Amino acid sequence: MPQDRGIIQLLIILVLAVVIISLLGVKLGEVFQNKVLQDNFSFVFRAAKFVWENYLQRPARIIVQTFAELIWRPFVDTLEGLERGVNPFQDIGPQTPSS
Repeated sequence: MPQDRGIIQLLIILVLAVVIISLLGVKLGEVFQNKVLQDNFSFVFRAAKFVWENYLQRPARIIVQTFAELIWRPFVDTLEGLERGVNPFQDIGPQTPSS
């Protein structure tokens, strides 16, 4: 149900954006047919793709893999243990020395 509210909110925002743009006298069909605008967007997308592929992709993968190994996998293991009835905190606490 919360996802439905998000979709409805997004649709309302899009409709309002089109209304505002229309009130400003901008014709979307003409904007997207503008050759200069198309060239500019093409340049920006090519530049962003170049930066992603050559500079950001490898560090992003390392960050995602590190997150998965150090945080996500232990979290999921703990939840699966809780589902099986295992107390994840049984080994935590004051330890009494064994004699």
